[in-house]
Amino acid sequence: MLVGLKVPEFDLNLVPIASEANIEQALCLGFGFGGQNTMIALRKLKDY
Repeated sequence: MLVGLKVPEFDLNLVPIASEANIEQALCLGFGFGGQNTMIALRKLKDY
């Protein structure tokens, strides 16, 4: 038995399988109970 969307109602960028990509920036948000929220932003350093 599958749970979740089989056909989205609007255009979503769903990723059914993993693929390699050149990631330059990343943002991770974490939300918890009682105001335990956190955030980290990472960026690849440029070679000078």
